[in-house]
Amino acid sequence: MKLKNLPTWPVTWLILFFILLTGCSQESFQSFKGLFPLRDKLIQQFDEQNVRVTIQNGNTVGVSFINSSFNNLSQQEKELKAQQVAVFVKDNYDAIENIDNIWISFVIHKRYLFLVNYTNSLATFFFDKNALGENVIYEPGAPPITEG
Repeated sequence: MKLKNLPTWPVTWLILFFILLTGCSQESFQSFKGLFPLRDKLIQQFDEQNVRVTIQNGNTVGVSFINSSFNNLSQQEKELKAQQVAVFVKDNYDAIENIDNIWISFVIHKRYLFLVNYTNSLATFFFDKNALGENVIYEPGAPPITEG
């Protein structure tokens, strides 16, 4: 079999995969690997099934609750819930030492006729990891209580 008869797209994908694999640092791999257990813990702790967890720019963890019961909360209650989730992320993410910021988002997502996707972010809250917990006490299953 001659090399020129091989389809180009599998070879291209294989080369891209190899470049990405070798280009990922151990630190990036550990950050990415830690997202799956964090997602499982978030699902268990907050009893929400549709949770998306992402890493942005290598220093920010994002959590989106999609079509969750939290969407029905008032703006103030969403802010408290977001703060509670952010503290939980800080306490439960294995690679938190690489993270500077955490954002929490409450999202509506609908699909119409398998063709149209509608997404609306109801609220997104941003937190500096180092500021979390200074005046917030996290108790599992309860909203955060502020000191002072």
